[in-house]
Amino acid sequence: MFIYCAKTTQKHRVRINKLHKSLENQPIEMYCCYIQCLFKQVIDMLTNYIQTKIQQPVNDLISKEQALPHLTVSYDMDNYYSLLSHIAKDAEQRWILFIAPPGKPNTSFMQQSGILKNRIITVPQNKVDDHSQLLKSALKSGNYSTVITWLTDCDKTMQDQLTELAKKTDSTCFIYCTQ
Repeated sequence: MFIYCAKTTQKHRVRINKLHKSLENQPIEMYCCYIQCLFKQVIDMLTNYIQTKIQQPVNDLISKEQALPHLTVSYDMDNYYSLLSHIAKDAEQRWILFIAPPGKPNTSFMQQSGILKNRIITVPQNKVDDHSQLLKSALKSGNYSTVITWLTDCDKTMQDQLTELAKKTDSTCFIYCTQ
């Protein structure tokens, strides 16, 4: 008679019963070998189980640590590394919105970086009356995974408002300030 654990599958039960029947009239050394084999299988099953239970929370922590904040404000107008890195890693299917960029985004460069051209929307400077209002409404809509704009300044109050809006819609906002 055997006692099975809750994780023992029917396949394992059949194997154990067959092995037991084949060993009935065998010397004690065979039983020792049999027990050693079973012990190894149990240890392997427990190890795999523990690794999966531990690894998932660790992976969740790592991904949270690597995630960018919902709002990134930069005063370095020549450094777009964090923006390009974020967009290239962004697996969402929502649009990427450029509000009044200083030039036209290089779509061939973005395609080479793995960013689909049909996800990019650009609103030219001459079509924008109020940058901050357009930025807030874009974040509120939830249609964009990433919203990028260039402003002359972004005070702490506005940063707090934009962070809240981006959090609510799970969006990321990049603001490049000239001052």
